[in-house]
Amino acid sequence: MAQVSALEPHRNAQGCWLEPVSDEPEGTSAAFGIDLSGKYWIRISTPHWPFAHGVTYPIVVRGAFQPFDERTAAFQPVSPDKPVQAEGRGFVDSNGRHGIRISNETNLMPASWDPGLALYREGEAAPFLMMPNGYRDNSSSLRACLMKLARADRGSGKPVVRPVQHGTAYISMDDYPAAAIRANEQGSTSVRLTISAHGFPSDCAVIQSSGSASLDKATCLLIQRRTHFSPARDATGQPTEGSVDMGFDWVMPELHGMTVALPKPIRQQ
Repeated sequence: MAQVSALEPHRNAQGCWLEPVSDEPEGTSAAFGIDLSGKYWIRISTPHWPFAHGVTYPIVVRGAFQPFDERTAAFQPVSPDKPVQAEGRGFVDSNGRHGIRISNETNLMPASWDPGLALYREGEAAPFLMMPNGYRDNSSSLRACLMKLARADRGSGKPVVRPVQHGTAYISMDDYPAAAIRANEQGSTSVRLTISAHGFPSDCAVIQSSGSASLDKATCLLIQRRTHFSPARDATGQPTEGSVDMGFDWVMPELHGMTVALPKPIRQQ
């Protein structure tokens, strides 16, 4: 499969997608996306695959690298340690090409498979596709696209009976804004997040400032990027738009010495 160049993400009922342009003569089509539950997907189709519509296939995903011989235009699979087990489901696209949709939560994020992927059917020694990573520089736009989709979805719109619940997100000293370090800034930031019916933050407002604009901005960005919530529910158990307050205590990292900064959980208020 030839190298691709990514387009702007587009939205549909399932989520947001990047669909690169490919110059493959056989008509191979590929896309990378994130659905409304926060799960990442790879979608590939070609005229030559035997994947049957609606059938589930165990898939093994491995990283790939380019060989030292630049004359070869193909990726080569890495050693089989730490493969990712994924589930694929066959489909037929609008052009009659057979394809497969593959998902495994966040393990398929483009940052973790640069410069490419090798895709195997379970039990087979040779990959059925070597897929270059044409998405890395554009993948962050998927999250922004999904947040726009979330803003338009208030769910039932009825009063909240069961509040928003969420998993733990982490911030480490690696996330400390450089501007705040240079200005010797620290403090506690509290924010109020609006959570869509699909569990994505659609808005973030600072309700208690740390006194540092860069720390306040980083708190909103990191929480929105790293946390997926269980949405609020109305009296009938249907998801509805809700809100949750969260915060983080920014303490200046050690600039000298050998201390290791461990990730700290964002606190719910």
